[in-house]
Amino acid sequence: MPTVHPNFPGVAAAQLGTTTYIFYHSIDDKTVWVYIIDNLNPLGGDQKRQVMVDNDFVRDQSHTSSHPLAAAAWQAENEIHLYYVNNGQRLCEAVSRDNGVTWHSTSLDGKNIYVPDGSGFYAIGSPNPTIYFVSGSSYLAEVRYNSGNWNSRELTS
Repeated sequence: MPTVHPNFPGVAAAQLGTTTYIFYHSIDDKTVWVYIIDNLNPLGGDQKRQVMVDNDFVRDQSHTSSHPLAAAAWQAENEIHLYYVNNGQRLCEAVSRDNGVTWHSTSLDGKNIYVPDGSGFYAIGSPNPTIYFVSGSSYLAEVRYNSGNWNSRELTS
């Protein structure tokens, strides 16, 4: 069974079809892993895979700041999306189109969206994938993918 790192207790989950993907920081190496459960085969067939993208986040969690995770499934595209905060406190995304075997970064990484330490966040999938978190000015913030672009805004009263 996976052992979650106590300094990075963030856990995220998403379901794609009959498969559940649970993301966590491993106590063994402080990197992000995904535990994959085949819900059609509850007595076996679970898999554990390291999430590897071209980012220092998954390779080095030696510092002690908060690292929340969020996940969402894009059913129509058969994709799993992991949202995370990198070492520079910027919102990033890793995507797998092959059941968690390979991962790649997306255009969200280049948007330079700041997520303050201690902010948790939540993601929803299709039809317009959206991430919610608390911004640096203490407002609820939204980052939404629509028509090929990521747009961000603070949700103020």
